[in-house]
Amino acid sequence: MATASSVSALALIIAGAVAAFGSLTLASQFIGGGVAEADLSCAQKAAEFEGYALIFAGDDYDGLPVRGCNRVITPEKYNVDGTVREPAMDFFVFSYGDCAPTANESSCARPVQIIVDPRCGPKLHDSIKAEMVLVRGLEVTVKVDGSVRIETDSYSVSVFAPKRDYGQAKSAALDVVESLRGANHLAADLTVDKPLAEPAAISLPIERNDPCKNAR
Repeated sequence: MATASSVSALALIIAGAVAAFGSLTLASQFIGGGVAEADLSCAQKAAEFEGYALIFAGDDYDGLPVRGCNRVITPEKYNVDGTVREPAMDFFVFSYGDCAPTANESSCARPVQIIVDPRCGPKLHDSIKAEMVLVRGLEVTVKVDGSVRIETDSYSVSVFAPKRDYGQAKSAALDVVESLRGANHLAADLTVDKPLAEPAAISLPIERNDPCKNAR
């Protein structure tokens, strides 16, 4: 069974929540590491995904094309005493635009990243919340790094748009939230003119594809 500390750690990793803004690059390196470069099949890959509702900002956001879309799954990792050190993870990443690592970096943060969790994914830990903002009919969380976390009964999404300071990052991430819409048939009815938590806009996957079927 996952401990409280391991669940909190998972929330920090998936949500990209970091205590210091300068650490955002580290979170982005981890998240970006499993994302393949975009090709003509990226939109098709998302459209054909059956595991859970996918939310993104379109094939192009503000002149930034999708450069990667990929599901990331990792198994549980255990301590020697059998307790869970790192819970299993399941999330889908959309990356927009390009970046150039410096000489001292092995990777860099894309201009925009959107991470989608299934409805049974981890919930955000209170310690990394900065403020709540009402957008598209839903109170979303702005985290201490300026990124935005959306949590509904049907899906959860983290939006990253790294900037030099909290205010710029917050503004950029909230702009992305205004453009979010469904990326696969399970979220096809979620359009940019609808509330983020519109129940009728999201469908559940069939049981055999549902990563939440055994969630408690």
